[in-house]
Amino acid sequence: MSHRPRIPAAPTRVQMVGARKLRQAPRLGATGRARGRARQDARLRVWLRDGPKCACCGELVDITPGTARPFELDHIVPLWQGGEDADENRQCLCVTYDAEGCKRGCHVEKTAREAAERSRQGLPAVPQGQRQPPPYTL
Repeated sequence: MSHRPRIPAAPTRVQMVGARKLRQAPRLGATGRARGRARQDARLRVWLRDGPKCACCGELVDITPGTARPFELDHIVPLWQGGEDADENRQCLCVTYDAEGCKRGCHVEKTAREAAERSRQGLPAVPQGQRQPPPYTL
C-alpha cells in the first residue's frame, strides 16, 4: 500500500474566531471599486434611496436586468477628483440605446464632460488602472 503525498488545503478567505464567523470583506477591483455582489447591493440601496428616477433628468429607471429603462450607478464627485466610493457619493443616471445600438443618456453625457475636463487638465482620459470605456459619440 503506497502513501499518496498530501496536498495542502487552500487557505480559507473567512477567518473563524472562537465559535463566531467573521464577515468577509467585499471584493474590490484593481481600482478599489466594489464589484460583484457588493456592487449589486450598492445599486439596489441607491435606487431605493433616490427613488426609481434619473438624478439628472428625472426619467424613470428600472433595476431589473435587461429592462428597457436601465441605469448606471454614477459617482457625483468623480473618484479622480477625490470623491469617495460610498453610497452618499453615488446616484442613478439613465442610459438609453439608439437605433444603431449606441449608448446615450445622462450617464454618457456626464462621462463625456468629465473626460473633457480631464483632458483640459492634462490628465489621461482614463485614470491609471481603469479599463478603457467604449468610445462615445454625442
